[in-house]
Amino acid sequence: MEKEWMSDKDKVKCYWKDSVFYITPKVFYETLFRQEKGPLPFVRYDNGAELFHVSRGEFRKLAQDAEAVHKHDGTVYVNVDEICEFIEGLDSGH
Repeated sequence: MEKEWMSDKDKVKCYWKDSVFYITPKVFYETLFRQEKGPLPFVRYDNGAELFHVSRGEFRKLAQDAEAVHKHDGTVYVNVDEICEFIEGLDSGH
């Protein structure tokens, strides 16, 4: 069930045959990038900002607030699933 607070401008516009429809960034990401038997979906700050349609600074703050930032050998990776869970928690009031 789609969240009511998310307007079409916050969604990804998709075309299929003669139809146009909108999906959430999470569904878009899962459809295009997730592998069924692959590792957790991690992105870098620039890719995450593009994925969520926000600035790099806004995405970095969101990732930190969601405690989704993971570092390995000086490289920062952000877990998209953890960010989505955090956002869904905000919407439900938890």
